[in-house]
Amino acid sequence: MLNWRQITTLDAYGVEIGGHSRSHAQLDILPGRRLCEELAGCKRELEQALAHQVSAFAYPHGYSSAALRRRVQKAGWGSAAAVGPALSSPADDPMRIARLLVRADTPPELFRRWTAGSGAPVAPYPELWRTKGWRVYRRIRAGLGRPAGGPSACPDA
Repeated sequence: MLNWRQITTLDAYGVEIGGHSRSHAQLDILPGRRLCEELAGCKRELEQALAHQVSAFAYPHGYSSAALRRRVQKAGWGSAAAVGPALSSPADDPMRIARLLVRADTPPELFRRWTAGSGAPVAPYPELWRTKGWRVYRRIRAGLGRPAGGPSACPDA
């Protein structure tokens, strides 16, 4: 986690600063009012601190849905990164830009292939049934007051 001084310093050095929500909630299962505050509040706070517009967003936990992507765009974000895992392409939805997760156990050769543009699927691709099922499960758990893997949230109709 960075503090505001570190964020403004990185910004001054030319590092793009983007949003990630206010509380790192699972945005795709939040009700409307709370979701709006997570998206708009994050943007407002960043822009006030940096004294310029920010346009890039990254979904907490990588979770997004078609409805969430529309809300992110409506909140004024110009692009948003999901977790693919895939290489992005010019055909990618700007509200669902694919990204690969580099972990401590990512083999160096695979990382080299990724940076050369190979070794992973290329986006865009349809949402998998497993992803949709996981979202339904998390919504049910959140509705019961027992969120799966994150802050408490209510299901969004």
